[in-house]
Amino acid sequence: MHEYAAIIIVARIVMLASNSRAAAMGQELRLCPLVDLSFMGLTCVEEAELMEPRTDCTGSPPRTGRSGRYLSPALRLANNCLRDASGVRQLADTLLETPQLLTWLDLSFNRLESVPVDELMGLSSLRTLYLHANRLDGLEQVAGLRSCDGLRSLTLQGNPLCATPDYRQGVLQAIPQITSLDFCRVLPSERTPQWSSV
Repeated sequence: MHEYAAIIIVARIVMLASNSRAAAMGQELRLCPLVDLSFMGLTCVEEAELMEPRTDCTGSPPRTGRSGRYLSPALRLANNCLRDASGVRQLADTLLETPQLLTWLDLSFNRLESVPVDELMGLSSLRTLYLHANRLDGLEQVAGLRSCDGLRSLTLQGNPLCATPDYRQGVLQAIPQITSLDFCRVLPSERTPQWSSV
């Protein structure tokens, strides 16, 4: 349990450190528990609006602002039964005090067969997106993430698309702004074409 707590704390520090837009806007983001809606058996995103978020490792629920919405730059919908993530933008607007400052979204360990790129583009501060362990089976299903300008960290491992030849290079070509793929930093050598000797 202590190891899990350390991981959560490190993840929050990384999220806050990477949120330069919030700093530029003069926002004071405090270390807030993420809004954790994981392991709730959700079959559609809209069901999440009716659920109480899980408490963090200290037993603290997410703090709320004046409007009663959560003060958090992070939303976890992992380990549910979601086949579709449509409605995630509306969920952020409903649950979060400042949805425009959402920097971290975890949709891992679901049953997603597609990614709602149009909705994710509306989350202008989104920097980290976890999509690992879903059912995404083609690069075309994630290539639209190229339009998410702020996206820097993406996870896709555990999806059928990872079995395609040159998976990593294909993703880096399709989504060139990312600097971390599947929890591994993108190396400069991966950005340049590799020529085989004849």
